Amino acid sequence: MYAYIFDEEQTFESVTSQTIEFIESFFSIELPNSYKKLMMMHNGGSLAYSTFSSRKLREDSIEIDVFLPLSIHEGVIESKQITTQLDIDERYIVFACSHHIFIAFDYTVHRKGNPPIVFIHRHTKEVIKVARHFRSFIKKLDTAYMEEINDFIYTSRQFERYVKKGKSTTHIAACFEQFSYEANDFEWYSQLAIYTLKRKQDTQLAWYIGAGLLQQIKLHPHERWPLTSLQEAINLLQAFHDPYTRKLGKQLQAKLMKPEMLVF
Repeated sequence: MYAYIFDEEQTFESVTSQTIEFIESFFSIELPNSYKKLMMMHNGGSLAYSTFSSRKLREDSIEIDVFLPLSIHEGVIESKQITTQLDIDERYIVFACSHHIFIAFDYTVHRKGNPPIVFIHRHTKEVIKVARHFRSFIKKLDTAYMEEINDFIYTSRQFERYVKKGKSTTHIAACFEQFSYEANDFEWYSQLAIYTLKRKQDTQLAWYIGAGLLQQIKLHPHERWPLTSLQEAINLLQAFHDPYTRKLGKQLQAKLMKPEMLVF
């Protein structure tokens, strides 16, 4: 799933299935399954992947500040207050916001399934449909970020320099992404992964590293796997609090235990 879109460790209280059921009952709706799964993994917060681009927007793109938490006290539960203040249909359920835009599920047509995602301008009250459903909305956030970093082609020396300096999360993630598809020195790639995981407790980077190591495993025959380094990287991934990062670690561990299951 897309827990790696968040920019920080979870600051809001974790959400339970009981809280989700309460909120759905409160609004008489059914929230999208993909949204509920994401919030169960990371209950709101600021975004690492915060740029949303669309031709439908006057500004071409906007920066989304925060996903509101699911709670009986704050966050999404306050959507009715927002729609009342704006004097718009309360069936728009606000789940995120920027400095001048509210992002909402559009339940004006139906109350179940995967409602469209709309942007609501705070001042003009203009409502613009920007995505067919929540998964599409999240993928557009991801795509906007990837388009930004894919403008660069990195050399191995640049990769090493970014990792050693540790300052640019964007470039480090892009390097792990780019080199994961290249059949270079697997031990070299693994050591850079270990160095980064030890220095930066960043779930966004950890996701790229875990996915990159899985891709490297596909590229290299088993006899060329750096087993010791891979195991160290796996241990570091599984030490993260983020469930999705730990899942990547478990997937890597399974590959190491059953190399005969891989098809090259």
